Amino acid sequence: MTTRGSAMTQQMDPIDRVGAWADPTAPPPPEAGAGRDAPAHPVDRGHAVRGRGAGRTSVAGRSGRGPRRPVRVVHRAGRERIGSMTPDDRSTAVRAALAGAGSGRASLLMVTDHRTSRPRVFAAPVDLAFAEQLVELATEVSTDAAEAEWRPAAPGFTPAAGQWLWTATAHTPLAGLDEEICRPTHAPYQRSVRFGRSNLMVLRIRADDGTDLLRLYQGFSPDKALGTGRRLVGFWSGERFTALTAPLVIDRAFRVVVAQGMALMPTAAAYEGLFGPPTAVRVEAAATFADAFEDALLVRGVDELRVACLSDLNMMRKLLSIRRRLEDPRFRAALTMDRVLAFLATNPQVTVPVDRSGPSPALVFEPGPQQRWALLKLLDDDYLRSDLTGYRYEANSKSDVR
Repeated sequence: MTTRGSAMTQQMDPIDRVGAWADPTAPPPPEAGAGRDAPAHPVDRGHAVRGRGAGRTSVAGRSGRGPRRPVRVVHRAGRERIGSMTPDDRSTAVRAALAGAGSGRASLLMVTDHRTSRPRVFAAPVDLAFAEQLVELATEVSTDAAEAEWRPAAPGFTPAAGQWLWTATAHTPLAGLDEEICRPTHAPYQRSVRFGRSNLMVLRIRADDGTDLLRLYQGFSPDKALGTGRRLVGFWSGERFTALTAPLVIDRAFRVVVAQGMALMPTAAAYEGLFGPPTAVRVEAAATFADAFEDALLVRGVDELRVACLSDLNMMRKLLSIRRRLEDPRFRAALTMDRVLAFLATNPQVTVPVDRSGPSPALVFEPGPQQRWALLKLLDDDYLRSDLTGYRYEANSKSDVR
């Protein structure tokens, strides 16, 4: 059996420190300025139709149980009031929005260029029967969210069954997009609209007075959702298949729910795939970068390295792995320029250039696709040696065998 020891230092067992709400109804911390004005009157009535769930007062009521706590809608003159909410108001308002989905009015929107500063949003008109199905779908997703335990979307935390993650939308790419979604009107969808490879379908639920309750987001491919590929599409009429020349196929997996400045999701991947990492991941990745590359080591090209690391989700995840290593005092003690330079001198296969032209040697960041990961791999202790054979390996996934 081969055991593996680190070439630079031994490692610690990663321990994720995640704060949970002991009471699932307890509120998240408020985010100042997270709000937006909702329209005070019904809008897009041609595309917004009340569903079969009219009269329901609680999402949890669908399964025969009452709501976990009394809910009250925090509206004033048809406006979502978020920035001035207390934490208890925020949690109550989110649960009220989830509870109102079954009696809300549904609008379907399609979005392209959503990762740019100018997303394009199109209103997709639907008939009564289709709108009723959309309301039922929103009710199902809202029920799942309302009945789950809410945990903060903290770096490295994987929710268990029955748990959903939350993150504030303020100061994230989702904030501006959600504001655009909540505008009173949008350009109508036309079959001639050209979508890119990455797009969004949004189910918008509003109260009868036009106040926004919640939005449900999912990604879609035009080839699959709009039948723009080379496949033929037909539906079974009961007797025969009938050709569809301009279909719309909606996946039931709307996995990101946004209400009252909060995003709820069953997994972090559901959010990251659409909008990038949650705020907590960005903050901790930036702090780790400063700790490792700006305080402990001398790096030429550190500004370019920072931009690369904080604009790439996978590089941010690598920084979070480095953070766990830095929590081990032995690893932190080993992270000195002298120790790193000595390691590189005895391991020429580790291709991290060293610039010795200045008064002190400096590690060099090279932005090319084959070299840009080298410094992150070095600090994450990826270079291992087999105690049995003496072979040296590069391993991204590591477990302590002490």
